[in-house]
Amino acid sequence: MVTKKIIYLLTFLLVIPSVYVSRGQDKGTPVYDEKHEATVRLVLVDVIATDNKGNFINDLHIEDFLIFEDGEKVAINSMDLINFNMTGILYPERKYIEKKTIPVQMKRKNRFFIVFDSLNTIRRVLNRSKDRILEKLIELVKAGGEIMVFEITEEGNAQILQTLTSDEALITQAINKASGSIWVEKTRDDLNVPKIWFEDEYRNLVNKYRIAELLRENREKVLPIKAQFEYMNRMRFEKSLSGLLSIMNMIKAYPGRKPLLLISGGFPSLSLDKYFPAGIYSTVGHSDLNAAKIDDPFRVLGKNRQRYGEDIFENLIQFANSHNITFYTMDPDIYLRHVFSDMTFDSFFNIAEYSDIKQDELSKLKILSAETGGFTLQGANKYNQFQKLLESDLQSYYELSYYPKRKKADGKYHKIEVKVKRPEIKIRHRQGYYDYTDEQETSLLFASASANPGLFRAISFRAQAVPFITNKDKYRLWINMALPVKDLILGGNPNTYFKILKMNIRVDNENGEHAFNAQLDIPIKLSKSQRTKFKNARFYGYNTCSNELKLKKARYKIIFSLYDEETHRLGTVEQTMSVPASGELRPGEVVCAVFGYLMETRKRGRSFSLSGKDGSLLVDKLKFHPLATNQFYRDRIYLFLQVYSENNRSHLKPHFELTNGDVFQGNLEGRIVKEAWNKKANIRNLIIQLNFLKFNPGEYFLNIKMGDETLSEAPSRRIKIRLI
Repeated sequence: MVTKKIIYLLTFLLVIPSVYVSRGQDKGTPVYDEKHEATVRLVLVDVIATDNKGNFINDLHIEDFLIFEDGEKVAINSMDLINFNMTGILYPERKYIEKKTIPVQMKRKNRFFIVFDSLNTIRRVLNRSKDRILEKLIELVKAGGEIMVFEITEEGNAQILQTLTSDEALITQAINKASGSIWVEKTRDDLNVPKIWFEDEYRNLVNKYRIAELLRENREKVLPIKAQFEYMNRMRFEKSLSGLLSIMNMIKAYPGRKPLLLISGGFPSLSLDKYFPAGIYSTVGHSDLNAAKIDDPFRVLGKNRQRYGEDIFENLIQFANSHNITFYTMDPDIYLRHVFSDMTFDSFFNIAEYSDIKQDELSKLKILSAETGGFTLQGANKYNQFQKLLESDLQSYYELSYYPKRKKADGKYHKIEVKVKRPEIKIRHRQGYYDYTDEQETSLLFASASANPGLFRAISFRAQAVPFITNKDKYRLWINMALPVKDLILGGNPNTYFKILKMNIRVDNENGEHAFNAQLDIPIKLSKSQRTKFKNARFYGYNTCSNELKLKKARYKIIFSLYDEETHRLGTVEQTMSVPASGELRPGEVVCAVFGYLMETRKRGRSFSLSGKDGSLLVDKLKFHPLATNQFYRDRIYLFLQVYSENNRSHLKPHFELTNGDVFQGNLEGRIVKEAWNKKANIRNLIIQLNFLKFNPGEYFLNIKMGDETLSEAPSRRIKIRLI
């Protein structure tokens, strides 16, 4: 892990334009201080030192250690003995400012993180091990430790079962929630059914169809059993990787060494060729992982390169090492599964091949722990080994530090080797670290948030994407956000004059296939006058739009991830977006409805087009600024509609009524401010002014119909709104 200490060196004046709450123009030109930063980089290395019996050695000095980075000896800057004594004692922690060392008294709690891998662990095996696991964890709690419990669910989602606590009852409840999987290796067991898989049949299917297309249709009925096995193995691999990456991103900011116990039946492998008959190509297992949901979050892929499971698994280990996360892995089982005899001579696997696959999955757990400085708890003696973990690794460790020779991150992995001069001592430590650039760190964080948005809720904001129709079956995603002013915009350093928020927008179709992804920076000016304006606002509105897209599916899942670099907080919003199919629309059907405000502008824009500069809707010399939520004041609000119309049928008028549940509250008058017909898309664009003053504040449904006076067959659109 490279820690970064910031030093402010220089201040001078700079004139920049300002942005106010609605992201418009401000005539003032604020003057602010620009602070140039210098970063002091420090690498921390945590070392467990024991004798031959596993007892911790606590009398070592800085002169007893040697550190090598990439094979070259480096000077040790400092050494601290972190001795929790299972109670969390006070110890000196150094803060480096230029070359001065200032001792600071800090109390660091002994924290332990537990991850139940229910995706890869059989439920009955996990359940019969819970009492013993709980017994050992309670020992840790009674000694003064804190525990945080996570689960990677059977569906592959990472979730928090219990935040950091020393409460035995809460820990017990959390552990009892961990479910495990009813049938982890269903497709593997299916391979044991005789005559269900035929090599010729499989070859013909691969030649005739694309595997990806088969998976989209009906995997269970179309794909041969072998391909199902490969596909499910790959899904388990991706979900396991995404789950662990998300959890590590959650805990990486905690100080010091972070021990993590992974309770798992094994980590899936994508290297399946050695288990299949010679000459049979593993199409699904060795497909291009650029298309996988993990989307190369480590940003180490070159163009046109193919990656395999071992490469990505190694990146996962490097990420753990880079953030001082030490894995301890436990297989709750006590025997090798699939040791039953073959059903017939024609079975696809024999006993040895089943065992080999299981051993490969278990070996991944051993590699994960060994290369991060921990150890593996397996077999009948695993609970005795757990006691060793409590008595040695979780009581004390040495924290060494040194300065790397690079002045800035190079985005590469660097090996670390620690030697101790006393020969009778055994040591364990992380094997290296990845010197991530800011781009890589942000990419990893957003990858975690996209895979498991429920873990990242530190920022509460609002966001929505609207499919804005530009042509037949072509759209631009109109993205509208409402960012909280008090908690987010003004929640950081009051002397900051400029703030940049980072946003990632990920769009997957209903089959989980990647459709669109974009990252953007949201710059916010914070002059004194701007701060004054912000104090009177609840939200800061930000709008943008994508390029033109072809959206072929009816429904898409969208995940908005917002990261505040100043406070290191991350929040997410999830949305399910429906896309209208042009061939199924009826005349007068409302396909897009967005509330917002109109502002005059001097420059004339292309009528009913989205601005790439500020995300507003241009209409002659007007700008329509959309709202991210259907919540607004009652006096005057504007509504933008896109209505399907095969011709310029201006005789179809909008009609509005308000209901509270199913109870009619009244009709509304709507005045059309601007309208135009898009002939290419068969879409009529309208901006309508509405007034809700005669209704009381509260939640309602606005029902919209486009038709003649009879309204007998006019399709309707229902929108939930809140009047304030």
